[in-house]
Amino acid sequence: MHQRLPENRRSIGTRLLTGLAKGLLLGAGIGALFHLILHWPVTSGLLGHLVAMGAGATAGLLAGRPPWRRHAWLEGALKAAAGLGFGALVYWLIERFVPIATPIEALGIPIHTPWIHVTALNTTLVSSLFGVLVELDS
Repeated sequence: MHQRLPENRRSIGTRLLTGLAKGLLLGAGIGALFHLILHWPVTSGLLGHLVAMGAGATAGLLAGRPPWRRHAWLEGALKAAAGLGFGALVYWLIERFVPIATPIEALGIPIHTPWIHVTALNTTLVSSLFGVLVELDS
C-alpha cells in the first residue's frame, strides 16, 4: 500500500526551479546594483571575493524558508554563513580553474577580462547555485 506525501511537500523539480529563479533574481539584482548604481562593472581580487560572498549570503538568507517565519531566524543565519563560504569557494575555483576571458568590450567591461570578474555574472552564478542548494535542502 502506497502512502501519500503531505501536500505541502514539493517535488524536486519544483524546488530546483524555485531555487534557480530566486537565485537568478537575487544575483541579477545584486549585479545590477554594483554595475549600474555603484559603477563597478568589474570586481577582482579581494573585492571580487567579497562580492561573491555577499551574493552567497544573500541567497542563503532569502532562499528556502524565509527568516521572518516563526523560529526560522537561526536557520537563515546559518544558511547565510554557509553562503559566505560557498561564495568564496566558487569564486576561487572558477578564477583558478576556468580562466575564460570576455571576447568583446561591452557595457564598461574591458576586453579580455576574466568572466568571473564581471560583477553581474559573478553574483548571478553564485546566487543561483547556492539558491538551488538551499531550496533542495528545505
